[in-house]
Amino acid sequence: MTRLSRRGLLGLAGITAAGAALAACNRDTSLNPLDWQPLPTQPPTPTARAAEPLSADEALARLLEGNQRYVTAQFAHPDQAPERRAELAGGQAPF
Repeated sequence: MTRLSRRGLLGLAGITAAGAALAACNRDTSLNPLDWQPLPTQPPTPTARAAEPLSADEALARLLEGNQRYVTAQFAHPDQAPERRAELAGGQAPF
């Protein structure tokens, strides 16, 4: 049995791949592009929005209220406490 060199093996693999590609491109298909139908789609889901847009003064007031809560450490969520932030500052490992 003749041993195949690495170059010969790669050449044979290339010829085989090219032959397979040509065979796949040359097959006869009975699909007619004029018979194609679009895929079914779903209507877009509405985006949740605020009930009414805020004025610039209302937005500023809400930001200032939130900043005041932050400064006085009165957080709406328990994981926002200064102790928790200090714990996370050392590094996180989600997995």
